[in-house]
Amino acid sequence: MHHQDKYRQSKINSILEHVQNFAYFETLILVLLYLGVGYLVDAQDICILHSQVSYMLILLSIITLFHGFENGLFALAILAVAIWLFYPIFEYQSFLVALMMTMIFSEFHYIWTKKIKKAEIDANYRGLKLDELSKSFYALKISHDQLEKNYVVKPMSIRNSIDQILK
Repeated sequence: MHHQDKYRQSKINSILEHVQNFAYFETLILVLLYLGVGYLVDAQDICILHSQVSYMLILLSIITLFHGFENGLFALAILAVAIWLFYPIFEYQSFLVALMMTMIFSEFHYIWTKKIKKAEIDANYRGLKLDELSKSFYALKISHDQLEKNYVVKPMSIRNSIDQILK
């Protein structure tokens, strides 16, 4: 089971590294899909800014919380270009709210990533110490067993030792 956990953990790490390598591409695809859906829903409101729910903030939260500030800012820049091109006037209030929320989301991403790295370092340190202590305990047990074996084979006691010294 221990081997399966390590294999599963290494598989998850390799998938996450692969995703991180293509984070900007993934962000571009997600934003373009969002804009495509927005165009299909209402061609006049391609960024879906005038709805009761701010879908743009949901998209930015997902991207920024998963990939960080750079990807959130990249997505926001693409959305800003879309707002600039497809709206009669630039919706600066929506843009500023999205920028502020992207910064807040990126701070959460930073704090969460920092805590995860600290937990990984602690877990690795504890694992190394546990392994070291396990080996030391095993060596001590072998040494104790050897001493016990010598004691059983050659019964020695303090009284016998004093008798031998006196003789």
